[in-house]
Amino acid sequence: MSESNTFSDLDLRHKAADCIDNNLEPILSAWESEVRRNIPAARYQEKILLRNHLLPYLTSLSERLRSASVKSARDRNAQDQDFDASANEIHGRLRATLPGYSIEEVIDEYITLRQIVTDFIEKQNLLSQQVLEVICAVNEKAIMHAATQFSSSLQVLRQRAVSMLMHDIRNPLNVVSITAELVKAKSESQAKNMDTVLANAAKIDKMVTELLDAVKLQAGEGLELRFDHCDLHQTIKVATEGASLAYPGRIEVHFPDEPADGQFDTSGLARAVENLISNAIKYGDSEEKVLVELKVSPDFVTISVHNWGHPIDEKDQATIFVTFARSQDQEKNFREQGWGLGLAYVKAVAEGHGGEVKVDSSEKKGTTFSMILPRGLDSSADEGKSGS
Repeated sequence: MSESNTFSDLDLRHKAADCIDNNLEPILSAWESEVRRNIPAARYQEKILLRNHLLPYLTSLSERLRSASVKSARDRNAQDQDFDASANEIHGRLRATLPGYSIEEVIDEYITLRQIVTDFIEKQNLLSQQVLEVICAVNEKAIMHAATQFSSSLQVLRQRAVSMLMHDIRNPLNVVSITAELVKAKSESQAKNMDTVLANAAKIDKMVTELLDAVKLQAGEGLELRFDHCDLHQTIKVATEGASLAYPGRIEVHFPDEPADGQFDTSGLARAVENLISNAIKYGDSEEKVLVELKVSPDFVTISVHNWGHPIDEKDQATIFVTFARSQDQEKNFREQGWGLGLAYVKAVAEGHGGEVKVDSSEKKGTTFSMILPRGLDSSADEGKSGS
């Protein structure tokens, strides 16, 4: 590595930039040969796809070498301020669409390019400590932006694939249900068998719906909610009926005397209450009752579900509303499988109503989940999504 004073180092940086500018094709060719040899996903890619936005990366590196002061070459924060991330973000996003690429391979490509650029400059005796610092700083920022975009883009693509698959599953499922209904209508002897088929088809359809909602929530798309004026007494009564039949004597419901009317999505709220009851049954004390309570104030309604049992650890309370998340205690003690969507769905429904969901859990008081909802929404929000 060349040793130089401040003035000669400035000159070296300009010459290093010239070296890059004058060797763009040789640098990219050397890089291409190296990654095709060492990175499986790169071996069979077309040249234009393989290189895509790496040329702007080299141009940006050259410009940085010319513009970096003695101070900013050593100060990563100063270099961050005017770093153009767009080319690297596009590179990461496009890599996510190519078969076989992992985030490790995206990073390896950048590390390989950094090494080749460094070798070219060193062969010309132009590599000073400051030149190397600039090369490494630009490379690190490029990796960060490309890898972040690769990861988020890959997640979106997977979510879209799952969503398409779930929609495709519904078509043959509908055929099964219709066929079972026809057989049931024509043959009394097969009625019981067809009821079993229809019940299982309904379970699968419910699982598909839940997984589609999970994909939407994880993608930040929100839920489709449809609002209408209604009284929540009937909504909660319907939501608790199934659990009351499945667990006789376990569900206790407290209603206020006054109406609990307002603008609500009744199907969304019914399912949210079902999820809270299911959660209380799964993780609560099996010897104790689950209390479902509706409270009314002039502007708000509160729907709460309480159970006794082991409390939720305070550190878990911040994450249990995240899609696919379970608390550590739930992971150890759960007795029924699910998507891990229940509480995330409850949160999305509450927020879609302009409200919130809270949890209060302790050994002394038990665990209570509460949805606090405004009784009316602006007309502009009478139909729409729960937000992102």
